[in-house]
Amino acid sequence: MSDYYAVFGKEKGTLVEQKGKRYFHGKTLGYIEIKCDDMVDFSRDGEWVPHQYNGDSFVKDQSVIQFSIGDEVRYHRSIDPFLKERLDQILHPESFRKLISKLYSIQQLTLFDCILFRHSGDWFEEGNHFFFFENSDAYCSVHHYYKRIENEDIPGGYSYVFDQFEFITMDGQRFTETYEKKNESNDDETVREMKNEAWGGADE
Repeated sequence: MSDYYAVFGKEKGTLVEQKGKRYFHGKTLGYIEIKCDDMVDFSRDGEWVPHQYNGDSFVKDQSVIQFSIGDEVRYHRSIDPFLKERLDQILHPESFRKLISKLYSIQQLTLFDCILFRHSGDWFEEGNHFFFFENSDAYCSVHHYYKRIENEDIPGGYSYVFDQFEFITMDGQRFTETYEKKNESNDDETVREMKNEAWGGADE
């Protein structure tokens, strides 16, 4: 998961200045005003070097970098720390992969494009997450329904994991991604009941 945040947490673009304010312009983000404490990478001697914006200049180790408007830079994108912590906490790696892969297939949306995140239900065993993602080209809502059966004797702490993601795009298309994992030692009847409740029907 950490590789994902490293790859998509930065976007290449250019520096722009309008009415005394500095902006980053990128293909996905569009125009973003660079604010105090934002991090921007500048290319120096073939390497990207991070600098922090202090409201007037870009600084690294108390040294001010010389730059020109129009320079190619990399902007450090921010992500809601609560959102990141929650997904790292609740999602199985395969569930995480399904979520980010389907998102990216929708006009290259990423977790960094999340502008709304809500949770309801039990924190660990059963509940819902609602996300809304938006970039310069698209927006998409995602409803995540999850169920868990805890078992401390099993690696990972769960004997049953169920995740279902429903994606609704800006043009009304709907997509569903599901991940289910059952440990063989789990009570089969309990699992069947949870599956039936999740899908709203009975096993045949």
